[in-house]
Amino acid sequence: MPSSKDAAPVARAKQPAAQASPAAGELFLQQNGSLSAQLVPQGSLQLYTHPSRGMFTPVMAQAMRLAGQGTRVLIVQFLKGGINQGPENRLSLGRSLEWVRCRLHRCIDTPHLEPEERVALDELWQFTQEAVRSGRYDLVVLDELSLAVKLGLIPEAEVLSLIDQRPISMDMVITGPEMPDSFLERADLITQLRLRGIPGPGLRTADANVACSLDPPQVSGTGAMPTAAHVAPHR
Repeated sequence: MPSSKDAAPVARAKQPAAQASPAAGELFLQQNGSLSAQLVPQGSLQLYTHPSRGMFTPVMAQAMRLAGQGTRVLIVQFLKGGINQGPENRLSLGRSLEWVRCRLHRCIDTPHLEPEERVALDELWQFTQEAVRSGRYDLVVLDELSLAVKLGLIPEAEVLSLIDQRPISMDMVITGPEMPDSFLERADLITQLRLRGIPGPGLRTADANVACSLDPPQVSGTGAMPTAAHVAPHR
């Protein structure tokens, strides 16, 4: 889940460093204005994978803990339905956590949707994009989004655009049994929940080999299950 946030410039592009002398530092501030002085927390992209779609419980636990500390959290479940669901009926837990499911009466496990189901999923995806870009949330959990992409229900290009254009301070968590290479390449943290010693399908071969070498990992503050393999992505 969200790791400690390092200070980073507002712009994602690296800013030039000032020289050591006071005069040079003053000139740098004059040239770059307030942009160089304004620092905001750097958000991260975190991926959670599990071959049997069992990664939501630890993610939800961490989201609730952070919401209890005042972090503004949005949880979106794309492939889970229920009674009286949809963006207009999202559930509020306390003052900091909002939880929304697709306006369906079943869970989705196939690319074949009825017309009204297709409308409901498109409605939820539109709501999610607007919510992310609004900047109202500090943490956004997109449950089984990678599976929705694999099933062809949500375009991968649109997801990548949302990842790249999210507010710089926002932490984003994506879960799913498999992750596209494009997600893995952008990730700051990859957590694979699996049977010990068995690499799952959600990682590339090189990443899976690294994951198997952890026995078990010692990662503080994440609250992940003991069998979680935390893998730093290849850059």
